[in-house]
Formats: sequence, C-alpha cells, structure tokens
Amino acid sequence: MKFSETTTEAIQREIAEETGEHLEEIELFSVIENFFLEEESQTNYHEFLFIYKGQIEEREIYNGIDNSHHIVHLVNKD
Repeated sequence: MKFSETTTEAIQREIAEETGEHLEEIELFSVIENFFLEEESQTNYHEFLFIYKGQIEEREIYNGIDNSHHIVHLVNKD
C-alpha cells in the first residue's frame, strides 16, 4: 500500500497494475490478523490481511500496465 491509500484503492491499483483490468463489485471478504516472529532477525510482527473479492473480465492472459505478461488462474466461486 502507498501512504494515505485505502485498502480498497490499493487492491484496485494492484489489480490494474498486474492485469490491466478494472476490478468491479469490490467487497471486503475477510480481515485476518496474525502475530509472528521472524526467526532470523528475532523481530516480532503484527499483520493484517484484507481479503477482497470482486469481478474482472475473464481472459486467458492478462497484461499489466508495466507490460509484463502474467498468467492468472481464476477460481470458480461456486
């Protein structure tokens, strides 16, 4: 996430950057909270994962804004 960016803005930007597509029907699906110790540095972390679901146009291959070619596997929601 970028400073002052909401989680919704971040997921929209990331989807556009990685796939070139616009995310529609965005819905916050879950928030997961984790505490963990990174063993090598012995640093404690506290993280929040914001899980969203939404719709993008179905394609076999997606092209991101950076012109990288990413293969995205879609999972049927049923």
